[in-house]
Amino acid sequence: MHFSTISIIAALATTISAQCSCARNNDAGRWVDSRYSPADAVDTLTASGQCIKAETQGNICVNGDASKFGCLRQFARQEQSYHGDWFLWTAIQCEGLDLTFTA
Repeated sequence: MHFSTISIIAALATTISAQCSCARNNDAGRWVDSRYSPADAVDTLTASGQCIKAETQGNICVNGDASKFGCLRQFARQEQSYHGDWFLWTAIQCEGLDLTFTA
């Protein structure tokens, strides 16, 4: 039973991933905040036009098709990295939903 549950979850994650088409630039921005990783910050955004500012460095804004938030959240989580501070790409587009990240 446990194996079946894991298999179903893995298959569902693959299906969700296949339904998302996201792209990014090659410019990483530094996110300095003791409360959130950049992907956790993206999770707090729920509507087009919203922004969140880091405690110390970084500002993330989203604009566009709010129905694509699931794709954006998943992509941000996959793409963030940690090297002493958090980093995320400064521009991400997911099927009409755009994320901009400024330092």
